[in-house]
Amino acid sequence: MGEMREFEEAATLIMIKSPFVGSILYKLRVLKTTKLTEIAGVDKYGNLYINEERFKKLSLESRAFVVGHETLHAVFKHAFRGGRVESKELFNIAADIIVNEALIDNDFRHRDDLHPLRAHHVSSLIEKSEDEIKRWSVERLYRELLKHAIPYGGSGRSRPCPNGSGGESTSSGGAGENEKKEGGNGSPPTGSTSTGSEHGKPCGESTRGSGEEWKRLGEERDLTDDFVGEQEGEVIREGDSSLYEGSENELEERWKEVLENAQLAAKMAGREPLGAMLAEINSILKPKVDWRALLRTAISVGLQKHISTWKRLSRKSDDFPGFQRYGLREVYAIVDTSGSISERELEQFLGEIYGAAKCAKVLVRCFDADVYEKLEVKRPSDAKTIAKKMRGGGGTRITPALKKTLQEMRSGSIVVVMTDGHLFDEEEAKPLFTAIATRGKGVIVTTDKTVDAPGWTQISLSL
Repeated sequence: MGEMREFEEAATLIMIKSPFVGSILYKLRVLKTTKLTEIAGVDKYGNLYINEERFKKLSLESRAFVVGHETLHAVFKHAFRGGRVESKELFNIAADIIVNEALIDNDFRHRDDLHPLRAHHVSSLIEKSEDEIKRWSVERLYRELLKHAIPYGGSGRSRPCPNGSGGESTSSGGAGENEKKEGGNGSPPTGSTSTGSEHGKPCGESTRGSGEEWKRLGEERDLTDDFVGEQEGEVIREGDSSLYEGSENELEERWKEVLENAQLAAKMAGREPLGAMLAEINSILKPKVDWRALLRTAISVGLQKHISTWKRLSRKSDDFPGFQRYGLREVYAIVDTSGSISERELEQFLGEIYGAAKCAKVLVRCFDADVYEKLEVKRPSDAKTIAKKMRGGGGTRITPALKKTLQEMRSGSIVVVMTDGHLFDEEEAKPLFTAIATRGKGVIVTTDKTVDAPGWTQISLSL
């Protein structure tokens, strides 16, 4: 096993600053390598890699920041989680921002030899305040970046769209202790016009910097591309082998145990995690509601609904109406494709609806600022195919989709809406939500904000 004095110095400083991060680092397998382009990186298994040449050039404070950064990526399984979403690159950026803010909340500092990405560098892109972003989970920030992102370079990768309107752009920035925020709030340089497109629609013009300027700014930031595959290297710390051997479920439980023990160690030392770090801990350790089970139950109950009718007398007494069961019903899935819902989320959502509806007809319609043609899910494999076909990308207005569905649905039909909850016309749509709930059953699945939909079952989606 090799040694690296600069790493050990950083590890010691981390333990002094944060017993929580330090106790986790002690469990990680750490390797030094010459294969990385970044200063450091982490793979989906939780191995931590260090580019020895670049790492040694940093000050002690910056080295501790880098190691702390990758340690949090490892224990929060960010690289693994990033492999399950539509854009691994954007998830990496979102995770970097949350991790960097978490470190700074917990007294980590860096010198001007390191330029990490911060919340203020994307606040103007997604039109949210820096303080609001700091309170978000990685997934929440990822969805916002995805909403304002477009593909570039023909590789299927995405970069955030300036002002949410387009341009080949990158979330950029980061600041050292003494570095000022560009434009006062992470704004890019002015003077250029950029255009682009998202889902085939024009992104419009922006005076906030060309695509090349955004790309250049992104390249000036450190640790923005640190989710890596397994690398060859020399082990400088073995870590806990049980975290790297076993089934996926076993490893997940062991990593959670590491997280719980680290939190306990920090509490005993009187240095409990704060701010964004604590929020990320809670997002992993706090039990989650199984949205899939809730959705299946809501649909199956709706399909088995009975109505009171005098056409059939009660078997208990002629003085009471009997009950008539609905026959074959349609399930209408109205899906928000305005940009914040990933292809994977769509696929899972449609798959769950099909599985719950079974013999019912499942009709899918997507919407953004417009409403599009119906698609039918006839077999389980259709869920994946339809998710790829879904189009959209504009603003989010649900009123046209609800009107169309209300015209087509029969009494007793089920309508399921999937959205991030950010509807421009929520007040206008209220009467339509009520009308649909009166005629059939309404279920609304949200990935972020709750929607005021009277009479509808509300389900919060968590992947």
